[in-house]
This record gives sequence, structure tokens and C-alpha cells, in this order.
Amino acid sequence: MKLRQKLAAVLAATMVVTAVPAMAASTNSLTHGIVVDQKGETITGAGLKIEMKDNVDTTGSMFFVNLENAEWAITGTQTTKVGDLSIEYKTNSKKELQVTIKADGNATAKENFTLPLNAKLTGGEATVSIDGNGSVISDMAPVVFAKTSDAKANVTVGEVKNIYKDGVIADIIIEEGLVGSMDPANGDNGSVKVSLDNTDYEFVNLSSSNIELSKGFSNLNASFDKTTGDEVTLTLDGKSTQAPGRITLKNVRIKLKSSKTPVIGDQIAVTVEGEKVTTTTVKVAEVKGFGNTISMKDDKVVEAVAGTQKAITFSIKENVDDSILENREIEVKLDKGYLSKTNAASQSLTVSAELNGTSETINVTPITNKDGYITGFSFKAPASLSSTKVDEITFKDLKVFVPLNEEGDITLTTTGRALAEEASTVALSVKAPVEVESEALTLKVGLKDQKGGKITIKETDKAMLKANQLIVELPAEQGMTFSKTKPVIKVVEGDLQIGDYEVDGNQVIINVKRASKTASTIEISDFVVSTDRTLPQGSYDVAVKGSALVKTADTILDEEVTVGKVNEEENSFKVEDFIVIGTANTEDLGSNGLKKGTAVFKIGEKSYTMNGVKQEMDAAAYISNGRTMIPVRYIANALGINNTDIFFANNTVTIIAGNKTISMEIGSKIVKLNGVAVRTMETAPVITGDRTYVPVSEIGAILGVEATWDGEAKTATFENK
Repeated sequence: MKLRQKLAAVLAATMVVTAVPAMAASTNSLTHGIVVDQKGETITGAGLKIEMKDNVDTTGSMFFVNLENAEWAITGTQTTKVGDLSIEYKTNSKKELQVTIKADGNATAKENFTLPLNAKLTGGEATVSIDGNGSVISDMAPVVFAKTSDAKANVTVGEVKNIYKDGVIADIIIEEGLVGSMDPANGDNGSVKVSLDNTDYEFVNLSSSNIELSKGFSNLNASFDKTTGDEVTLTLDGKSTQAPGRITLKNVRIKLKSSKTPVIGDQIAVTVEGEKVTTTTVKVAEVKGFGNTISMKDDKVVEAVAGTQKAITFSIKENVDDSILENREIEVKLDKGYLSKTNAASQSLTVSAELNGTSETINVTPITNKDGYITGFSFKAPASLSSTKVDEITFKDLKVFVPLNEEGDITLTTTGRALAEEASTVALSVKAPVEVESEALTLKVGLKDQKGGKITIKETDKAMLKANQLIVELPAEQGMTFSKTKPVIKVVEGDLQIGDYEVDGNQVIINVKRASKTASTIEISDFVVSTDRTLPQGSYDVAVKGSALVKTADTILDEEVTVGKVNEEENSFKVEDFIVIGTANTEDLGSNGLKKGTAVFKIGEKSYTMNGVKQEMDAAAYISNGRTMIPVRYIANALGINNTDIFFANNTVTIIAGNKTISMEIGSKIVKLNGVAVRTMETAPVITGDRTYVPVSEIGAILGVEATWDGEAKTATFENK
């Protein structure tokens, strides 16, 4: 067949398939919303509506309508006419209805129709579904059309209140389960009795204003039989007709009877009962002493990163009425962090406040620390405090500036003559943006271009370092500067990008080119530092700082203000004891703080050379598992470590080399540095001939000593530069 003929055949087949009409289907729906009634009652009036999507003949269609949690209240075979349509239905069982559609005479059945959902409720949610039986009537998944409810009203309660001798209790909600079930024309006139279980207290000043009627009771009235006492009765003047009704008893006040004494911790409960109400006892109050609390919004601690600012919202709330005295002083203080980003003189502070949910103007006086930063404020309790309910003073979106060197919880405390007691809460939880680790740089006085040391800066999360300057700064003491030779700087983990960097006096300035998308680590090593002879011996800290860590808009950095040393310290990470100034210039030290020099050990001989000078040993070197084993005392001596810095105890040898402490257990391949396991050696230390042997190359690597092996001469050389 030619290509043209094939295409024609395909098109013809496509037209034939397209011309076949899709089978029509019905849209099935309920005529009413969900009906609520008692178990065992029969509902009528609801229906199941069948609408055909197309004008299709339904003659001869048979389908089935099924119930769950209900039974058909239809007897015999019944027929309903809709136009030319006859709908015949009968029950096959208590839950299944068979429906057959017929047409009168020669007419066709094309009408929409409704089936009555006359059913007895057996409990729970009653559903209806359709099995179309392959006809033009669509299947329908189960749909809830009715549910059962207890005829008696249910009782719930709102937020439990705190009281002392008197106060407002929680709202009490009484809600009908069925329309008209609290009809006052039946039984006990629909009355509700409300009684206090703790009869030391009584209701006071009850009135219609304490009764809120809603839903099906909206157009009715209700009243109490009396205004005081520990038991009262409420009566409705009508019944609900369109929806179940709701009664809410609001702002109900109780007080301690004159002859009684309040008991702190007592639970106050009421019992609600009546012929049309499920008898229920609910807690509505707790007896508490005078006091107050301070709490964060939604009781949630604010998460913050050091070097940024965060807004906090908190409230000071009475435990019971009149715990806060109006027009008396209240102080609010942070234990860390500030409410200002400078320590300029005469600073003011503006707050946004509410009293019991309504905006309130509160003028505050800043409280500053010795360095001039605002750490809190004081104010007078408003004169408009309520005398009938618990008061709550809220401060919204107060900015807290968190210094870079803070970490952990920041606590907010409130005190003052207006308050019954001091109260505190954790306001913020602060994490550091980076973790800084270091290996010390040991220097001698009066020498130029001394190299060594390492600082590792590890982000605690992505993008902690911003695209800006990161600075490593020497202390301000005279006689110590970075040389022009740049240190080695590299990103060893993550995708942070660094650009150019420079050395300027006592600073190494690194430009972070792009923030990370995954937490990253920067390693800075081989610092080159010059010292003069005026520099005192001892240890010195360096600072890691800069706008890559903190932004002037977010933090307390403000170069226009003379802030003193505190600002520098609180906006930098202190790398403690990074610079170690060794002994005076009477010996030549390497960058690791140990004597410079070259030691050569020969396998099988009881001597070694130190800077070309032969030194005697009482035991010979040997090889084990490819490692040169030498008595630990001679290794230490060759590297400039004094005998007094070598210790043997509890089957462990310990070497103190400057700021490094190395420990090894006999028989174990694990070596520890400053108490932390850092290396697994090829060969474990052993005791041979009353001498403790260790693999010398492993120790040299930890101390930063270069090791070489000459296989032909069978010599191990260790050079400390």
C-alpha cells in the first residue's frame, strides 16, 4: 500500500473512533445538608437527587442504593412518577434499595428524579452510596446524609482562670445536641442548674449580661433565678427551631464567703445539670496567691544567631486580680544582649505595648550597663489596670541586639514595687555563626618572619559568613606584626568562595566572595609574624571578626560612636593563647615552640646525632611494621623536650611539648592530643628491655617535625624548622 493510501486509512479509522459517543453518566447529590437526630429516630424529607449529564434514555435501568448506620424505612414496592418516568423501588434488605426506571407507553425515560431518603438511624454517621449496576446511573461513593446525637445538651468550658479571694471563672458553654431538645414546654421547663462544688465560694452579681445566647437560641431570652449563692438556676423562655442552641455563661464572678479563708492550690469546679442536660462537672478556676509571670509569645523561645538582631514579644501577666499595683515601678532586664546597638549617651527607647489586648501608651526609661548599652527599661504600671479581671501587659516586637561572642540562653527578668514577685523567662536561644579552632603559633622575641599556627573557622549552618570582609587580628601590643608574606588560606569543606586577601599591619583581611549554600570551613595556616625584643613573654589572644560575621545594621558595631574595648570584644571571636612568646632569644625555636635542629637515628645503633653532634643512648633503634622504634626519652630530648616534661604513669607515657600534650598507652595504637584521640598509629608503643619504645615518625608528625627515611643508610632523620 502506498504511503498516501496508508494515511487515508489511518484518518478514516480515527474518524470512526471519534464518532462513537461516550456513555452518559449521572450526577448524584443530596437535596439537604446533614440531618442530626437521635439514634432510633426515622428521618424524612431528605432526598437523593439523580441528574443526567446528557438527555439520555434511562428506560430499563436498574441500580441499587445502599445505607450504612441506617435502615430503609420503606415497605413493599413503591412507585413514583416524574413526567413520563415511572420509578419503582423496593427494599431487598434493611440496607439495600433496588430501583428500576420505566417509561409510560412508548415514551422514553429522560427525566431527572429524586429518591426519598426515609431511613431509621442506627447510630453514628449514616451514609448513602449507589451501585450503578453497569447502567447509565453513575456509581457514588458513601456520602454522609445524617448523624446521631444525644438528645441532652453537652457542657464544655473555656480557659481555666486563677483567682484568690474573688475573680472571674472560665466561660461555661452549654450546647444542644438536637434542635428543640431543651424545649421549656417539656419536663422541667428546660432549666439548667449550675452549682459550685467548693461551697467556700459563691456567685456574685449574676445578671442577664452573663448569659450569651447564640445559634438556635439567638432570638430567645434567659434569666437566673437569683444573683448570688453557690447554686443558681437558669431558664430559657423558648426553644430552638432552626438549629441547635448554645448558652455561654461569660464573665461570671465568684467570691470567697466572709467566714472562709482561701486555700492556695484549691481547684474550683462547677456542676451543670438538668433534665435536658448531660450532668457534667468542669474545672473553672484555681486558687492562687498574688503573683505574676513573664512569658514569651506563644510560649516559644526565639531562635537567634550571634551577631544579629531579633524582635521579641513578651507579656507580664497577673496570677490573680490586683497582683500588679497601678502607678508603681516595674523593671525589665536582659541578662545578655542589648536593646541598643550603640552606647551613645542619653539614648531613648520607644516600645509598642498593649494592655489586655488593647493598644496602650507606655513611656519607658532605659536601663544601661557600665559600658553605656541599654540592657532593659523601667516603667510605671498603667493606671487603667482592671480591678475585676487578670491584667496582662504585652510588649511587641522589641529589638534585641545579640553580640557575636554570646551563645546559649538569654533570660528576661521583671522586678519592681508594682509586682508581687520577681519573674523570669528564657527569651532567646543563641547559636554561634561559626566555630573557631586553632593550633598555636609559638614565637621568639626579636625575630622576623616566624611562620606557623593554624586557625580553622567552621560555619554552624549555611550562609553564616556573608559576602564581606573576614579579619584575623593580632593583639594591639607593640612589637608584634604580620609580615607581608601572606598565610595559606583555603576552603576545605563546603562551597563558600573567597576572593583576594591581604596583610595589613596587625590584620589579615580576607574577602568572602560568595556566601555558602552548604556549611563551609575555612582553614588559615602558616601565619608569618615578626616580633621585636620589647615584647614580653607569655600568651596572647587573636580576634576573628569583620563584617562577614556581623553587619552594622544588625549589631552593636557602630564606628561613629566611641564605644571602647567592649565593642571590639563583643563583636569578635577570641582565639585564646594563639600566640605563645617563648623564652628570650637565647635559643633558636621552631614554629612549634621546640628547639630547631636535626636529629639522625640509625637502626641498630645505641647513638644518634643532634645537629651533627653524637649523643649516646642505652638502647638501640629498631624497625617494627615499617616504623622506626626509638626509646621515647631520646626522641623527646632530640626534639628539645626536657626530661621533666616526660611522664610515665598507669601504663601511659605523656609528653608535654609547649601547648601540646601527647599521651599514648602501651599496647594501644591510639594517640591523644590534649586529651582527644587524633591518630591511629601503624605500631603501638611497647616496653622492651625496660625501655618504652614509640614510633618516632608518628610523634614527629603530631609535633610538626619533618621526617625522612634513608633505606640504604638505614637512618631516620627528623628536622624541626
